[in-house]
Amino acid sequence: MYYFFTQTCNNLPLITEYIDQVKVPAQIIWGKDDSFLKLEPQRAQLTAFLGINDDNIHLLDAKHFIQEEQPEQIVSLLSKFIN
Repeated sequence: MYYFFTQTCNNLPLITEYIDQVKVPAQIIWGKDDSFLKLEPQRAQLTAFLGINDDNIHLLDAKHFIQEEQPEQIVSLLSKFIN
């Protein structure tokens, strides 16, 4: 999402140095049909900075409001991730 805003807003600071310092487990849960916020333009950079492997990238059958379209699947993925 930050990628989108850095492309559309000129006054946002670059936060790459801060993202690189994040050393916590992370996963991506994204709506694969989201036409507003696209994962692909930022996927490589995001996964490299946060150390996310392919097992922790989940593209769900959803659009932009993924939490409303796939709430059960999101809860399941989050529960498995934190346990």
